[in-house]
Amino acid sequence: MKNDPTLPNLQAQTEAGAAIALPWSREERPLLTGFDSSKMGDYSKGPWIATTSPFSAQSIVTATIIPDASGGVGVYREGFSTRMESSNEHLSASLGITVGYPFLNANVTGEYDSNVNETKNAFQSSRNASFRMGRVVLDRPPDFSLEASTILSQPDGDSRFREQYGDYYIYGYELGADAGACISAESSTYSSTENLKITVTVKVLFVSSSVSHTETFEEHRSSATFTFSGFSTLHGEVQSYPEVSPVGPAIPTSVADLIDLQKKATEHVARVARLDHELQERMISLGLTGGAKLPLSSYEEVCRSGLVVQLLLAPFANLFEYQTICAKRDLPAIGAMAAPLVDARTLPLSNRIRRS
Repeated sequence: MKNDPTLPNLQAQTEAGAAIALPWSREERPLLTGFDSSKMGDYSKGPWIATTSPFSAQSIVTATIIPDASGGVGVYREGFSTRMESSNEHLSASLGITVGYPFLNANVTGEYDSNVNETKNAFQSSRNASFRMGRVVLDRPPDFSLEASTILSQPDGDSRFREQYGDYYIYGYELGADAGACISAESSTYSSTENLKITVTVKVLFVSSSVSHTETFEEHRSSATFTFSGFSTLHGEVQSYPEVSPVGPAIPTSVADLIDLQKKATEHVARVARLDHELQERMISLGLTGGAKLPLSSYEEVCRSGLVVQLLLAPFANLFEYQTICAKRDLPAIGAMAAPLVDARTLPLSNRIRRS
């Protein structure tokens, strides 16, 4: 299957050396962690390089992060749907048989009546909220360590650097949260009634007699289901009621179960409605709203808070220090290649050698 060029493609972005954003959960992933984009398909080891860093330990200690609240956006959606179905089937039939002789006359009649009623009702209500509250990024990247600078200075420095540290690093987090809730209920009734009546009438000479037999069959069924599912990235939870087990969803068996289910669903729906307020309160408690610089170690609280929705990654090759080291490394080679191409005839007259 070919990639759609109109849609974002992570592999194409990394091959072009563009900054990328990875959707994330509550798993703690420190700033400055290395990432090797060539190993995105390696599910055994993964692309993360968390054990080594090209940045010096001293500059990491003094590094700071800064909140950036620009570009915030919020989306709130509600949906409601209902479905009602009803059907009625009625069938009536009769049958008569008559046998006649000079001294005997017999008549048999049968009547059949069937009535089937079926109803189905369902409704579904959903509420979703999604907010992006800006980001927190490095104030400035730390300096490279001596080891990293030495590796990069080698003729094959780019490949060795990537093998050791990766080609991307985490420079920030996008902040926000998503939450949703869905409540659905279904009910159905089925009612069936069948009546069968058989009448036998016999007349012998001037005497007649009749016998009737009637049978009635009835069937009634009804069922109702109530389900709820919800999630919140801010609280790190996914809820499903009734809870689903390997053999299927559990069905509430008592009124108390239904009341408890309704209570949990109502609480979660209300939580979705106030998601933006909870986000703001949590950001204020972490000092992420004033624009003041924070120590790099603050990332731990930010990750644990549930505010991180995306990891922001940038290529090492975009760093000024990286480009400077590469330029110094490649300068002699460029000069050696350019020297034979210089022709004195192309120089200004003042630069030519004059003979007396």
